[in-house]
Amino acid sequence: MATRIPHAAVDRFARGKDPIDVTLGEPLVVEVTADVAWSGTSYRHHSVTAR
Repeated sequence: MATRIPHAAVDRFARGKDPIDVTLGEPLVVEVTADVAWSGTSYRHHSVTAR
Protein backbone atom coordinates (compact mmCIF):
# COMPACT_ATOMS: atom_id res chain seq x y z
CA MET A 1 0.00 0.00 0.00
CA ALA A 2 1.48 3.36 -1.03
CA THR A 3 1.29 6.63 0.88
CA ARG A 4 1.04 9.94 -0.99
CA ILE A 5 3.37 12.73 0.21
CA PRO A 6 4.06 16.24 -1.10
CA HIS A 7 6.88 16.34 -3.67
CA ALA A 8 8.53 19.12 -1.61
CA ALA A 9 9.08 16.61 1.24
CA VAL A 10 11.95 15.05 -0.76
CA ASP A 11 12.93 17.93 -3.06
CA ARG A 12 12.86 21.44 -1.61
CA PHE A 13 12.93 22.99 -5.12
CA ALA A 14 9.82 21.09 -6.26
CA ARG A 15 7.10 23.59 -5.38
CA GLY A 16 3.99 23.10 -7.45
CA LYS A 17 4.79 19.53 -8.58
CA ASP A 18 2.37 16.64 -8.13
CA PRO A 19 2.53 14.54 -4.93
CA ILE A 20 4.52 11.29 -5.08
CA ASP A 21 3.66 7.82 -3.83
CA VAL A 22 6.01 6.07 -1.39
CA THR A 23 5.87 2.43 -0.36
CA LEU A 24 7.21 0.91 2.86
CA GLY A 25 10.06 -1.50 2.18
CA GLU A 26 12.45 -3.67 4.13
CA PRO A 27 14.99 -1.83 6.35
CA LEU A 28 18.46 -1.32 4.87
CA VAL A 29 21.59 -0.45 6.85
CA VAL A 30 24.14 1.84 5.18
CA GLU A 31 27.32 3.14 6.79
CA VAL A 32 28.63 6.51 5.60
CA THR A 33 31.62 8.51 6.76
CA ALA A 34 32.38 12.06 5.76
CA ASP A 35 35.20 14.56 6.17
CA VAL A 36 34.30 18.25 5.95
CA ALA A 37 36.78 21.12 5.98
CA TRP A 38 36.79 24.86 5.27
CA SER A 39 38.81 25.60 2.14
CA GLY A 40 39.18 29.29 1.31
CA THR A 41 35.64 30.54 0.80
CA SER A 42 33.68 27.27 0.85
CA TYR A 43 33.40 23.87 2.47
CA ARG A 44 34.93 20.87 0.78
CA HIS A 45 33.82 17.37 1.59
CA HIS A 46 35.00 13.87 0.94
CA SER A 47 32.58 10.99 1.44
CA VAL A 48 33.39 7.30 1.63
CA THR A 49 30.70 4.62 1.56
CA ALA A 50 31.07 0.96 2.42
CA ARG A 51 30.29 -1.49 -0.37
